[in-house]
Amino acid sequence: MSRCRSRAPLFAVSFSVCLLTLALGGCASRDTIEPPAYEDDFGESYEPDPITEQSVAEETMLHQHAQFDLTVGAVVPIDSNVSTTVGIGGKFNYEIFKRLYAGLFFGYSNLDVKEGADSLQTSNPSKLYDSMNRYSILLVSDYDIPLTRPSSDFGAFTLRFGLGLGMLIVDGREDKSLSGQGGGGYEIETFYGFLMRPEVEIRWRVWEHGHLFAGVSYDWTPQSRIEVKDASGDRFEVSSDIQFDVANAVVGFSFEW
Repeated sequence: MSRCRSRAPLFAVSFSVCLLTLALGGCASRDTIEPPAYEDDFGESYEPDPITEQSVAEETMLHQHAQFDLTVGAVVPIDSNVSTTVGIGGKFNYEIFKRLYAGLFFGYSNLDVKEGADSLQTSNPSKLYDSMNRYSILLVSDYDIPLTRPSSDFGAFTLRFGLGLGMLIVDGREDKSLSGQGGGGYEIETFYGFLMRPEVEIRWRVWEHGHLFAGVSYDWTPQSRIEVKDASGDRFEVSSDIQFDVANAVVGFSFEW
């Protein structure tokens, strides 16, 4: 009996040593996982950028943004008989895909006419106006191309291309000095026409929720004929087409959230 009792502790110690040896051997025999090596197209090694919210945001729309733009700038008529003026506008945009926005624009300008007409059937119908109130209502689509890495910090630049399609409304004041047919008692009907506006802007982030921007655009309207009501109440079209196209150069501020 005494021999059996003396062997039990020795067996337990031997068994524990065997288990520890196997465990250490197993750990030592495992392969070490090395980080992957990255090489460029020329075989040179490089370290990839860490995966952060900013790096993911370069290719994926993490948040949908809305923007409200306020603009002011020069309106330059293509018709040389109409004076250059200042126009104002506002635009609301909503991001529908990564860097692609859709929204609504409203603009206003008042243009003076330089020279009047001697007849209602003039070769340049703009001469029938003393001034024009010009309203633009557009459905717009804009696409942004980052010129620097996307960031909510100060200093990021973006190039924006846009296209607007909608309506031009011109409500003018007649030239009361007109002599000849109809005298000064004529009335020009409000003009409604199709309007297309391609534009390009450069935008500069100056605040987490705001951009300064400058841009140019061109308002194209098919040449049309305006309607006039003479002193006797008769309506007729002026025999020549009128040119309502203008070029715009604007600056503004965009609020973003």
